[in-house]
Amino acid sequence: MILKKKFDVNLFVLLLAVMLVSITMTYILADYRNRTAMHTLTVRYEYEISNITAKTERFFDNFSIALNYIDIARSDMENGLYHIELSKYYLETGSYNLSKNEGKGAFYYYNESNRFFNSSIPRIISAKPHATGDYQILMDLYMNYTNIAKNLTMIGKEMSTESSSASSMYLEGNSGNGEKMFDNFLDTYGEYKNYTKMYDDALLAIKNFYGLRE
Repeated sequence: MILKKKFDVNLFVLLLAVMLVSITMTYILADYRNRTAMHTLTVRYEYEISNITAKTERFFDNFSIALNYIDIARSDMENGLYHIELSKYYLETGSYNLSKNEGKGAFYYYNESNRFFNSSIPRIISAKPHATGDYQILMDLYMNYTNIAKNLTMIGKEMSTESSSASSMYLEGNSGNGEKMFDNFLDTYGEYKNYTKMYDDALLAIKNFYGLRE
């Protein structure tokens, strides 16, 4: 005779409770892992976004200051050329006092231009590591342009000094040395005009990058 086991209600309830606890814990652990993974992913993306934002800010902060310096330097260089052209004209027409004053004015503006171009260079250097893509190329273009412009201002300062010196010698009645210095001035003036071709080409390369046309 086969004896049937008596159904144990307490055992059943216990097993059911264990199963429910096991399922619940599995869900809780899975949810925890998902939340942890999501949190880690969120933190990583927030860091990357923050890092990109910081790099962008550092790039534009330095680049905008560099452009401001360059704009001032360009304006001063144009003023320098304006005064040197007047000094040359007055030298050629024998108005030596006026020529001397214009030469001094040209030197002032070329010196200021040189100072601002020099100030822009560290800013371009600081901006470049934070530039991305084609902006790396743009930084190189601006660096080349700024170095050429800086050299042009140095020639402008030399030219201005020669103009003032020639005027002073003529005013002192030393026409022989005045003519020699005037010849030096004309040579430097020619060098300046030739060097502007490099300057214009460097500026044109920047305009081409932006898609600008004359």
